[in-house]
Amino acid sequence: MDRHEHVMERQATKEVIQIGMMSKAKKLYVPKHLRREANKAELDGFHKRVKRVPKGMTFEEAYYKYRLGNLFRESRETEKDMEILFNKVCRKPKKTLKKEQDPGKFLIPCSINNHDLPNAICDTGSAVSIMAIDTAEVLGLKTEPSKDSFAFVDNSKANSTGMIRNVKVEIGECTIPMDFHVVELKSGMTSSLLLGRAFMATVGAICDLKKNRMCLTNVDENVFYDPVEKKKVKI
Repeated sequence: MDRHEHVMERQATKEVIQIGMMSKAKKLYVPKHLRREANKAELDGFHKRVKRVPKGMTFEEAYYKYRLGNLFRESRETEKDMEILFNKVCRKPKKTLKKEQDPGKFLIPCSINNHDLPNAICDTGSAVSIMAIDTAEVLGLKTEPSKDSFAFVDNSKANSTGMIRNVKVEIGECTIPMDFHVVELKSGMTSSLLLGRAFMATVGAICDLKKNRMCLTNVDENVFYDPVEKKKVKI
């Protein structure tokens, strides 16, 4: 009889311990009016979980599928509060950007046949590179026939008087082989040398329009070039 009572006592003690462990694991219910404001950890956790929600899923669907309510068990946020937070995370407000002016073209100092050309212009709008006819004569470059014609941004037009291939243009410590169309440029042009998009691709040109500068990454990624200073138009 004593042995039976001892076994029963051990089983009762074991059941008490298990019930005690279960009661510790389960969180106590806290009435809404006694709950606190959501803290940063809860808000951050909610933000991360909402980011996992597929685009287009409604709050009602996400609330149950992703158990969003579990993140605010100890705070007083209602489903309506959570829906507002959900929409803020999913729908970023539109912002208005500041209107900027055209940065213009960039000056790239270079040399050809030991002649310095400090005002060569890198023209992002030009498909080809162009050299003034008098510059080609000074440099002693031979041309081959060409019948191409070009239109400039000021609506002026010019015919190509020839083509010069594989001209060695030196910039810094690099030599860049280039093809030029030779044209008779009108007086008043800022430069007698226009470097087009083929040049930009060769030198790895990157335009940083936010800081208004250009870098030729394949030449020297630590050197930056400034745009041509625009002339003010008198009204």
